[in-house]
Amino acid sequence: MLRGLPLTMRQGPLAAGCRTPHVHPCALLLLPAQPGLSKANFDKVEIGMSRSEVERILGQPIGQIDLIDEGITEVGWATADRTIARVRFAQGVVLDMSFQESTETVRDKLRRWTRVVW
Repeated sequence: MLRGLPLTMRQGPLAAGCRTPHVHPCALLLLPAQPGLSKANFDKVEIGMSRSEVERILGQPIGQIDLIDEGITEVGWATADRTIARVRFAQGVVLDMSFQESTETVRDKLRRWTRVVW
């Protein structure tokens, strides 16, 4: 069982007589969303949420800036492809937030993943 989902068994395509576990692809839709920076997760963040609630959704931030004179803490998240989210907290709750989607092309991603210069 995988997180409560039953596994079905089928013949492996390469090894005769070898049985391999198989989960139907649609069953993966039933798994809970994973924390981390994505547009879908960012859209779950709301004004007034606590920092711990935001971190449960977006995961661990990469850093923060404390604007002491204003009483504001700006916290940031980023991905390898340069997607960036910033959430500003005042008195421990979300004041405002911004999300910048990566502009990295598929070619750029392949170049970064394979470290090949084209």
